[in-house]
Amino acid sequence: MKVHNTLKTGDRVEILSPDYVIMKMKLKEMISTKTGKKVKVAHGGGSEDVVLFEANKAVPEYSVVRRKIYNT
Repeated sequence: MKVHNTLKTGDRVEILSPDYVIMKMKLKEMISTKTGKKVKVAHGGGSEDVVLFEANKAVPEYSVVRRKIYNT
């Protein structure tokens, strides 16, 4: 996935598919496509970070991954 906002290993995320199906999961690990190594943080903005992650189901192309925000 191309990262637009910072994500960290352990973040709970929601994956919203183009047909509006929501899949919830926890990011167990991310791998940088630049280095092939595990990363704990992927930065958004101008960093151009692209990471791979494992999901329980296939994630359709053009899905949006968003970090779950909890009310405090």
